[in-house]
Amino acid sequence: MSSVPTGVVPFSKMVSDVESISFVVLANKEECRTKDGKPYYRAVFADANRQVVCPIWSNTHYFQECRDQWTIGKFYKIRAIYRETNYGPKLEIRKIREANLSDKQFGFDPNQCRPTSRIAPEILRDELLTLAKVHIGKGPLLMLVQKIFKEHQNRILETAASGFHHHVYVGGLLEHLLSVTRIAILLVDHYRTFYPEIKSRISKPLVVAGAILHDIGKIFEMENTGGRHQHTLEGDLIGHFILGRDLVHYFGPLMGVDPKTQLQLEHIIIAHSNPDWGAPKIPMSLEALIVHHADFSEATFTTAMKTILSDDSQTDLTHRKGPLGTPLLISTTDKQK
Repeated sequence: MSSVPTGVVPFSKMVSDVESISFVVLANKEECRTKDGKPYYRAVFADANRQVVCPIWSNTHYFQECRDQWTIGKFYKIRAIYRETNYGPKLEIRKIREANLSDKQFGFDPNQCRPTSRIAPEILRDELLTLAKVHIGKGPLLMLVQKIFKEHQNRILETAASGFHHHVYVGGLLEHLLSVTRIAILLVDHYRTFYPEIKSRISKPLVVAGAILHDIGKIFEMENTGGRHQHTLEGDLIGHFILGRDLVHYFGPLMGVDPKTQLQLEHIIIAHSNPDWGAPKIPMSLEALIVHHADFSEATFTTAMKTILSDDSQTDLTHRKGPLGTPLLISTTDKQK
């Protein structure tokens, strides 16, 4: 039996089966259907350290309010019960309204409601720049990476890697860049060792610089509006491939990057993804291939991981196809734990 709430509790510190008052952001809202074809909404509420699914069933009085009034990216004051279940954490809303400025006296802070990388963005940035120093080495290429990170520090720290599929939180871009760079280093070391005849034809500094900068255009493509990460007008009309290439094209010559290296780096940036996902070119160099596959592996895996961790299916498969276009197996061993 739940207790009576006595004060505001940070959302990430709500205790299972205890009714509490907290401030949250509506991170996502998706219309779904039950197996019987009945509509319901799959709302996701979050703060900086926790995301919880809240099914809004069609036979509850919140269904119409959720459909017509609840807005992704808006902040809300809730009275709810948080529950740990075999299928992941769930939330039962007892009372909800949009947060306002007067709530600040009760501890409402929008920054604490925004989902953030589990690792502080400043730590992610520092580790990424350390990898640059170690694997790129002194010279214009390293200076280019450092210059871009210095000139656009705040944007880089705050930008998400996407608006929906993966790393959808403050620091998400840095988390993605660091993971891709680590994978790219593993790949370039593997191929240079396993195929020694090609070692001299793969530039490790170029691979690492390309991995670090492959998504840098997202600092102009994405914006955080009220806790919701979405495309800017530049992002919609131009896209991060060209925006990133333009940024590198501007700073490269200023840092003394030679024209051939500059050209190859720009190619990595515009060819790091699939043409179906907006990439202007397919990879045409060994370095571009390595960054392309490192990025694909990281983005695909984290998208699958997010789908599994946030799914509320009671079967062995996720209840929806999700961004990967197929239901995913949920480990029954993990469920039992």
